[in-house]
Amino acid sequence: FTVNGTSLQVTVKILATVTLSDLSQAYDGTPKSVTVTTDPAGLNVVVTYNGDTTAPTLPGTYAVVATIVDPIYTGSASANFVITITSLTNHAPTLSGDIDGSAQMLTGENAALNGAMVSGDFLVPGTPTVTVSNQATYGSTLDGTGSTSPTGYTVSINGKSILRHVIRRIDPIALPAVQAPPPPTGTVDVTLSAGQTISDFSTLRNLTLNSNVGQIAVPPGTYGTFTAGSGSGFTLGVAGATTPAVYNLQGLTLNKGASVQIVGPVILTVANGVTLNSATMGTNTHLDWLALQIAGGGVTLNSGSVLCGIVAAPTSTALINSGAIYGRVSADSLTIYSNGVLSETFP
Repeated sequence: FTVNGTSLQVTVKILATVTLSDLSQAYDGTPKSVTVTTDPAGLNVVVTYNGDTTAPTLPGTYAVVATIVDPIYTGSASANFVITITSLTNHAPTLSGDIDGSAQMLTGENAALNGAMVSGDFLVPGTPTVTVSNQATYGSTLDGTGSTSPTGYTVSINGKSILRHVIRRIDPIALPAVQAPPPPTGTVDVTLSAGQTISDFSTLRNLTLNSNVGQIAVPPGTYGTFTAGSGSGFTLGVAGATTPAVYNLQGLTLNKGASVQIVGPVILTVANGVTLNSATMGTNTHLDWLALQIAGGGVTLNSGSVLCGIVAAPTSTALINSGAIYGRVSADSLTIYSNGVLSETFP
């Protein structure tokens, strides 16, 4: 068109669709990229991670922006991209068991692997001294690009421990926050024996299942303390749901042979800790269906217990005396004894 006798040409671009996927990937020491698709397909796209075009390697959350660069089409998409790590702890983990994956420590303090197996890396802040037993299987010590501080502490790889790398100079990231759940409004405490059921969950506070009650389906809600005996358990979640069912408990104890079965995505927040005694919790086919958030009291696995899920206990300890957590753990501290396993995948 013409303005004041001057011809102007305006290029109008066609809006295209940009879709981002693979937004959560596990750390393995290599760069991780999101998957980008466009409609129409095959358009040139520039992707940035926190403003940088270099794909990230380290655990953390990155702001991703994908922008089409094309003479005809325009469009963009943004999302958060998360690189997870099997164990993220504030304090030094106590390890004589196994981690199938990698671990990151946020505080510079003395740490030791005592006959432990870590299939991946141990990421630490600053520049500690690394000592290695002549019986250990160890790759090497590598340095990242973070701060050289703190110094003056030691990472010891003792006995017949196995570790790929200690990676130093990895700046701390934030542990996930967990708010204490509200107290229950229900006032009724219920103890069930075999053959009995609950008629009204709206008034329920504390629930105890004696042996051989079977699975009790619990609707989403806020309750007190749940305890289950052998041959009994709680079924949480909504089958076929795509959004998590939300549960709040004051405490949870599963005794020998008890279980918590998960039939759909669940966010379970517990005020005062979770204890599994030769029990099971979660589903091994969908480790991400259970987000177990612990405000205090930690999580303890005894006697070969198995927990499948993503555990966040930022002010307390995840303790695997015996058994396994399949998923991930973020905690103030982590202890795995020789009969314990933490693995990001189910075998």
